[in-house]
Amino acid sequence: MKTTTAPLAYVYDGRACLGFLLSRGRAGFEAFDREERSLGLYPTAPAAANAVFAATEAAIPTNQSFVAPSDKCEAAASRRYNDQRSKEALKT
Repeated sequence: MKTTTAPLAYVYDGRACLGFLLSRGRAGFEAFDREERSLGLYPTAPAAANAVFAATEAAIPTNQSFVAPSDKCEAAASRRYNDQRSKEALKT
């Protein structure tokens, strides 16, 4: 049986959007932080999500609370996803 995964997934901690993942087909999953910085390619979606959490923890001092601007994160992810889809459409 073949399973499918969503091409775009958000990574949240509570109500705070930390970043997003894009499926890159056979290459794996690319992780991005909330500022649209690529965190690299990972073989599985959970590994990519863990990279987003790790990048967030490294960027935030432990004595501060943090609320990510989720609207900004969703806009960045949508923009990346739409760019990927338009490139795929041009190839065909």
